[in-house]
Amino acid sequence: MLKHYESQLRRQLSERYALDPNLEPDEMVKTVIYNDPSIDEAALRNLLTRLRRGNVNEAELVRTVTDVDTFLRQIQQGKHP
Repeated sequence: MLKHYESQLRRQLSERYALDPNLEPDEMVKTVIYNDPSIDEAALRNLLTRLRRGNVNEAELVRTVTDVDTFLRQIQQGKHP
């Protein structure tokens, strides 16, 4: 389930910032921050880390999915997390 949301996040970041969606997480964060320094680097790094975790309970899953959705909406609206 988290893989789907990681792919969605990577796809949207790649479309917005013209980057390779297959970059390693650290490289993706660096590239996004280089293109848009107003984005909270720690928040993006944390989100990508949480999306790559294995076994998560239902509460963690819901929290992570909600955070991905919020992050993407804020970027689309020009409000940076």
